[in-house]
Amino acid sequence: MISEQLAALGLPQDAEITSVAGRLLSITPPQPRHITRVVAAAIAGEYDDTHDVLRAIRATLMDATDWTQAVDSPLTAEQRAAWAAYRQALRDLPQAYSGEGPIPWPVAP
Repeated sequence: MISEQLAALGLPQDAEITSVAGRLLSITPPQPRHITRVVAAAIAGEYDDTHDVLRAIRATLMDATDWTQAVDSPLTAEQRAAWAAYRQALRDLPQAYSGEGPIPWPVAP
């Protein structure tokens, strides 16, 4: 199951994951921090299925983009709307993902 979870993250085919005793040591080529955290948790057995992995990354991405919707954010109304659409696509992802192949992550504006 862990190989399915890691494949769903869309890691490069040639990615090398080094782990010892259920602990992630390294990923080559380096990945964004949110991916590295989820890979480490997957290796440690913290997820039951690929949708759990998806939800974990989605939560991190939502947290990282909360500022885009704040009233006092420096974004224009158009930029804020683009970020709102991205965040809605993240919310819709668990229902849209069939569980087959890489997770189709929306692209941030």
